[in-house]
Amino acid sequence: MTMAAQNLKAEERDGLAIVHVALWRMGTKSMAEAYRILGYEAHHVLDNYALDQPWDVIEQAAEATWPGVAGAQPRRPFKREDWEKLWDPKYEVVTDLVSPFADQLTRVYPKAKVVVVQRDFDSWWPSYKESSVDTIFSPLQRFMIFLAWHVIGRRAGYAVRKINLGFFNAKDPAEIEANARKSYDRYFDGVRKMVSPERRLEYKLSDGWEPLCSFLGKEVPDVQFPRLNDREVHHHDTCWEDDEELREQTKKYKEWALSVVNHVDSPFLPPFARHPWQEQVFNLDAKVCILERRGDQNDHDNKEDLSLNEVKDKLMQWESAPKDITENKNDGRIIILQDLHPRVIELLGVKLGIPPHFFLAHCHNQVNLSVIDEKYSKQDDSTYWKVRVPRGMKFMNQNVPFGDCAIEAGSIIRDSSLIRSPVAPVLFSNAVSCWTKASEPNSWTAVILVDPYRTHIRNPAAPDRYELLEIKGVATPHYTVLNTGTRSDMRQLPLCSIFDTAFAAYDSNGIPHTNDPFEGTILVRNIIRSKWESFVGSITMDVRETYVADQKEYLPHYTKPGEPPIMLPRNTDILRSYQELIVLRQWIMEYKDIMNPILWKFRCKDDGILSQDHANPPEVVDHDYDSLQNALREEKKSWVILDEKFSKMEATVASQMDMWAQRAALQQATASLAQAEASTRSARTSGQLTKIATIIVPCTFVASIFSMNGRFAAGEDLFFVYWTISVPVTLGLLAWVLHEDIRNVYRSVANFEKKLESGDKMAVSNETTDTLRHRKLFHLSHDKVERTKAQV
Repeated sequence: MTMAAQNLKAEERDGLAIVHVALWRMGTKSMAEAYRILGYEAHHVLDNYALDQPWDVIEQAAEATWPGVAGAQPRRPFKREDWEKLWDPKYEVVTDLVSPFADQLTRVYPKAKVVVVQRDFDSWWPSYKESSVDTIFSPLQRFMIFLAWHVIGRRAGYAVRKINLGFFNAKDPAEIEANARKSYDRYFDGVRKMVSPERRLEYKLSDGWEPLCSFLGKEVPDVQFPRLNDREVHHHDTCWEDDEELREQTKKYKEWALSVVNHVDSPFLPPFARHPWQEQVFNLDAKVCILERRGDQNDHDNKEDLSLNEVKDKLMQWESAPKDITENKNDGRIIILQDLHPRVIELLGVKLGIPPHFFLAHCHNQVNLSVIDEKYSKQDDSTYWKVRVPRGMKFMNQNVPFGDCAIEAGSIIRDSSLIRSPVAPVLFSNAVSCWTKASEPNSWTAVILVDPYRTHIRNPAAPDRYELLEIKGVATPHYTVLNTGTRSDMRQLPLCSIFDTAFAAYDSNGIPHTNDPFEGTILVRNIIRSKWESFVGSITMDVRETYVADQKEYLPHYTKPGEPPIMLPRNTDILRSYQELIVLRQWIMEYKDIMNPILWKFRCKDDGILSQDHANPPEVVDHDYDSLQNALREEKKSWVILDEKFSKMEATVASQMDMWAQRAALQQATASLAQAEASTRSARTSGQLTKIATIIVPCTFVASIFSMNGRFAAGEDLFFVYWTISVPVTLGLLAWVLHEDIRNVYRSVANFEKKLESGDKMAVSNETTDTLRHRKLFHLSHDKVERTKAQV
């Protein structure tokens, strides 16, 4: 919608269309998203940068509403034009910015419909107290509020403090807690007395779309009601308010999970790990789908994303319905969970008998389970497996956090990475976990946990998080062609969500007919394998690019025709290239170690993969049994090939590193020879200079004596005495300096002539070069002496 259209729409509706009555931590973000789905322009503080809000106007509203609050300035009551300074005219509903002032807004906008979302006080207050009261009044936060105002001019902290003190009619945090229940009741009771029932909707998030759409005159959208970032979704009393038995069972399950996490002697997770039962706000990206064989307990189409009540109903239906026990039928069910919604996993844990250790182990890559029975016998992979799926991502823009950052996949901190450059790739791995439950006869359920596709990175020192993008294009040239017979679709599986791809695969192909739940999860395992193939292809490309770049750096240099070329470096930084090879080899070794357990967990190391324990008896073979067994063989073959590729890449990089090391040693030796030759030339030059100085210094001394005035001066009668002394001294010194070189030359010439006379042509040919060099030196020395004599 254009700005002009938005302004026209704002003029037509005369202000806000909806007054949303709810305090902070009462599902305001979920309701903002719901209003947007219904076509409204909804404002929510967390969807915008919090410090960019007009907090000075909000602080003035708090002082005008509660003039007795500490530090308040005298203010007149707020009017409509004052309130509309807080948001753009395009907005039709404001969910949380002015939540404490909702009673005033109902008077300011008498034509607006009023939606009241009241959360149970006992479940709301701990969440509100922790996120708002305890935070804003902490000593550290007081200091940060002071800095925010005096350094960047932001009044957000002062505004929130005054709202809390004024709303709860208190002077400090202790009075806030004492007056909390009374202020809570006064707020909602006041709105109900002020607004008629015809204009007001009493609503709970668990009510879904129908009552909200009916009240607002909107059609029910064909999407699930949003559940974003609000603890109301996480509370047992809200989710299971109509089922007291289930509410108590899930509470006990949560207590069991927390006892596992907080075990004093052996805590299950490291301190920095995040799990679903932590009392903090999560960025959930949860989805659930349940896939069953059409015609057994399921007479309707599969649905990709189920609500919590739909999950409950399907589980109840499955557990209570009789299983199909005909000879040629097997009852199988696949439950796929994206992210870990605490209420969903509690429900699955209670109804399917899954221990919380399974869900907790999924929260950290380094935690694995070894499942045993009551006889301490280890269970095979039909019961439990967990594998890791590599991912290579990059930043969406250059505005990224630096330092040690956490990589978040939904509500889980999946890994950490030291960010030093906005263009460097971010490598990590997601997790896929599976737990199966067998039911007699011939029935089973497989629960598969996957991470959300959308991934973010966050620096603990900064409030914002940044979305990552999958690396695509030249870096990942691996494409998968989906051959459907009538048409083929090319896709890059690394760019696909595991949840969405798995749902589509099971929905179109059905669940395999097998007694072994491990074989029933083959479609998910195929997706995992495809993602690994793409990742291995990317690393293979990196290895090849390093090899090709090395060939380009070293160009062939032909010395003489017919001789082999010498590879000379063009402009190579050996240390940098060697370090890049080290990093590449570390990647290969790391991900090879990650992939190696997969070969065992997926039975690729087991020669008896098609053992009789998992094969159907011949008399009850299903029509697709053979194709299933062929698929299992191909799966094993594919993983073995991937393992061989890793070994080959590791050997290639190791060989290349050895070549680099030898090349570095060769270049170092060449540099040492060049340095030695330069030193020899320098020493020879120094020796020659010394000899020259030996000759010149005495002559200079004699010349200085005879240069004095008198009969020895130039042109006088005794000037010949200078030459009489200087010439013999010079010749004597020259002979003394060069006598050793002259002797060596004469000795070499004599040896050469002797060998020549004896006919030793081989020796002559070997020494020709040296002899000629010495003979040349001799002639040069002789010529030098003759020139000196001529000068004298």
